Amino acid sequence: MLLLKRLSLDITGLLPTLEVAKSYEADNTEDATEKIIDELLDSPSFGERMAVLWMDIARYSDSYGYQDDNIRTQWPYRDWVIHAFNKNLPYDTFITWQIAGDLLPNPNKEQILATAFNRNHKYTEEGGVIPEEYRVEYILDKTNTFSKAIIGMTVECAQCHDHKFDPISQANYFQMYAFFNNTPEQGYEGDVSVSKPAKHPIMWVEKEDLNGILDFVNHQDSSKIMVSVMDDYKDTLRQTFVLDRGIYDQPTTEVFPSTPEAILKFDENKYAKNRLGLAEWTFSDENPLTARVFVNLMWQEFFRCRNCTVSRRFWHAG
Repeated sequence: MLLLKRLSLDITGLLPTLEVAKSYEADNTEDATEKIIDELLDSPSFGERMAVLWMDIARYSDSYGYQDDNIRTQWPYRDWVIHAFNKNLPYDTFITWQIAGDLLPNPNKEQILATAFNRNHKYTEEGGVIPEEYRVEYILDKTNTFSKAIIGMTVECAQCHDHKFDPISQANYFQMYAFFNNTPEQGYEGDVSVSKPAKHPIMWVEKEDLNGILDFVNHQDSSKIMVSVMDDYKDTLRQTFVLDRGIYDQPTTEVFPSTPEAILKFDENKYAKNRLGLAEWTFSDENPLTARVFVNLMWQEFFRCRNCTVSRRFWHAG
């Protein structure tokens, strides 16, 4: 029973039901444990349990996070994450859609919804802010989240200046920043009295979507839902500069989308200089970090010592 409890908590986040416990105890076949693992993995609770981890990584919240902390409607993205885990979406697809689903050829609403990953950061609705300052803050957040969550690098140290013994330079940092800097997203959208539950660019989730491509969205009423998603300018390219000491209004040298050679050189003949190219670089067979980072996350989730005594008993029982 100890093994069953540990499996159930790890896979679904819940204790096994009485019915499951009785069924497992009565099953004397050699593959009884394998069968219960498959049953737990098939449970809708598996996606919910895994989504808890990813919601932390994606800095998800139901409000904007600053002083005027109004409610926002990013929760269809949460429903998508649960759906993706329950569907066993391949990890490269799972991440590619989140980084650049909107840039795929003829993207559907599910692929665009996944890009809400990039828009879960805090937003200010406070009067008197400098829009460009916060627009830059939002792009910095996207850059830092990608680097920490996907390739396991804390590159934000290089936002302000080079470091003597760090292979990631300030120029490298803003080259990565450039991938996210071509969005029409604004730093401030107006008076808080006209607060909206999503910030542009947005995607509407409509009633007909719930009977089709977005049938996993848990929405019961007839109103449309606004979700903050990603988009890029189609007819122009915003210039990106190294910012002196990382300050929004101190541009210096112009840079273009690229990645640190200390990780893996960005092959401009192979990858487009946009977020989709970044996603393809991320899953290059030669990239030494992407797979390792996710495997380490899984190791942390399922093999860390929550309680030394229980862990020792679990391994003996296994």
